[in-house]
Amino acid sequence: MNTKRLLELSGGMDSAALALLLKEKQPELEIEYIYIDTGYNLPEATEFMAALEEKIGKITRINTANDGLKKDFVKLLNSTQPTLPSVRKSWCTVSIKQKPYIDMINGLKADGFEVIQYLSYRSDDRNKVPSNTDISFLAPFKEAGIGSNDVRDIIERNGIELPKYLSYRSNPFCFLCYRQTNQEWANLARVHPDLFAQALALEKQALENSKGGDTYFLGSQPLDVLETIEAKQHFIGKEIETISRIRKKIERRTKHSDNPLTGDDIKIDYSIIENEIGDEGNGACLTCYK
Repeated sequence: MNTKRLLELSGGMDSAALALLLKEKQPELEIEYIYIDTGYNLPEATEFMAALEEKIGKITRINTANDGLKKDFVKLLNSTQPTLPSVRKSWCTVSIKQKPYIDMINGLKADGFEVIQYLSYRSDDRNKVPSNTDISFLAPFKEAGIGSNDVRDIIERNGIELPKYLSYRSNPFCFLCYRQTNQEWANLARVHPDLFAQALALEKQALENSKGGDTYFLGSQPLDVLETIEAKQHFIGKEIETISRIRKKIERRTKHSDNPLTGDDIKIDYSIIENEIGDEGNGACLTCYK
């Protein structure tokens, strides 16, 4: 039986570092790298993937936004999904990211391939490697004891600049993602006002189509509340408060990151932040940021 080895890239640092490590340690392996292009990916994530591709070789891009518009966010919002995605109903990740990838795997199995999927789960996160499935999963980071600090080292020693979205957020979520904090939405409005305007227009469209479900990206209030100076100051204060609370839980496991809120160089262990946030959406969020 022929074997197909897959590694899905999210635009985040964990999956990118795993691709680089496998290229370093096992260059003889034929691995297909997959990147789901939703049409709403951050420009900085797309730029990061282009730099990664120069190091690891071809990345297969599944462009769901151009796939006959069957899986496009706007198309779904206008038809089958009258409300915006939320923690309770993460239809965007399931329909736009997970389903195309699963369809590809099912196609490989139908063609007689044994599928091996590499997971970028680190040794310091709480995700469990799936078992008892009809495809094989490997988590090299967990097996080798590689944590969040090592991930950054792997990327930097390969001469790749860290993703620029880190200057105003900690993840590569789509710019429409409901998982963004209020401050990340405010930062999006500041750094990419055109993308924020697109999100604002979609929110207004969802409100018109609403049948009583979730109609705001922020949950209980519209995005345009972030356009006032007072709101921005409020959200900056809340974000600093959250960082201060998390920092109290950090001991020796630290990671440098430029703080977009204060301009200071603070130390954050993102594995602790992940555990604080939790994995809402039944694992869907791992598809977007790991």
